Amino acid sequence: MAYHPFFRLDHFTLRPPKSREEVELLASTEPVLYGEAGWPTDIIAQWLERFAHGSLVLFQDEKLIGGFGMWPLTADDLNAIATNGIEESAVRPVTLSQVLNHGGHQHWYITGIFLLPDHRDHAARRSFSQLICMALNNLADSGLIRFPAQVCAVGYSREGQRLLEHLGLQVDPAATTDWGRFYRHNMASRDQFFWPTIRQTGIDQLIEPLA
Repeated sequence: MAYHPFFRLDHFTLRPPKSREEVELLASTEPVLYGEAGWPTDIIAQWLERFAHGSLVLFQDEKLIGGFGMWPLTADDLNAIATNGIEESAVRPVTLSQVLNHGGHQHWYITGIFLLPDHRDHAARRSFSQLICMALNNLADSGLIRFPAQVCAVGYSREGQRLLEHLGLQVDPAATTDWGRFYRHNMASRDQFFWPTIRQTGIDQLIEPLA
């Protein structure tokens, strides 16, 4: 099954950036969400050049309000991030052609799941949860993930950590990352891929609503 990451519900669309301008819009959210750990436009663009499906941005009509990033990385790079051996932005994802030539990839890294603070009404949170479920379901069936697989991530904030734990990721007790908690999730088969968790309970309740 080919992976075509374009998903729509009503006024909401989840898809990869289509232009340099959209990459710049995505980069403009980084300091708001991650402070000094945020990525500049050039780093995001370089990652997208290697794996164009890694970053999905959420639009409400024409306005960017959220996003989800999941990328193929080498096991060595993931371990280096976990032990402070390298900064997250210094690694580069495995290319799409490499993933396809090896019959899928086993090691994946979530770089972010976010809704901008001023766009957290009920409709946006619920649609975002459903769209991520659709995207992960499609990804799991695409052949890009080779099982057994592992998904890793760094939780910078308590909200981010709650989201990752809700998806089934667990803190790696051996990790020494000093800018957040390093998480891993091992999946023996397609049935253990974490999209059923989102389908069952959603993530919208874990994203803080508007005050």
